[in-house]
Amino acid sequence: MVTEIAQIEVLDDTGEHFLTTLHNSIHLLEETPGFISIKIRRQVENDNIFYLLIDWTTLDSHLINFRNSDKFILWRKALGKFFKSDPVVRHFEAIL
Repeated sequence: MVTEIAQIEVLDDTGEHFLTTLHNSIHLLEETPGFISIKIRRQVENDNIFYLLIDWTTLDSHLINFRNSDKFILWRKALGKFFKSDPVVRHFEAIL
């Protein structure tokens, strides 16, 4: 399993709208082969910063099955308008 951690900073005063749009777009992830689960976290010190922790069966599940699909285009179109800057995305594997 691989966990994608995406740090997303949204424009001021758009956090709630971003969350609503995100919840309405989760089906695009769920429909992707290799998707396992998603957790959404909001930073306490700055409520414009969100972390998405998305579990995939493999790295290719994210990079090929999702990022190279029409689902990603729809995802980015729905959510990209809220981004203050490009998300920072990293991938992690469980050690313990």
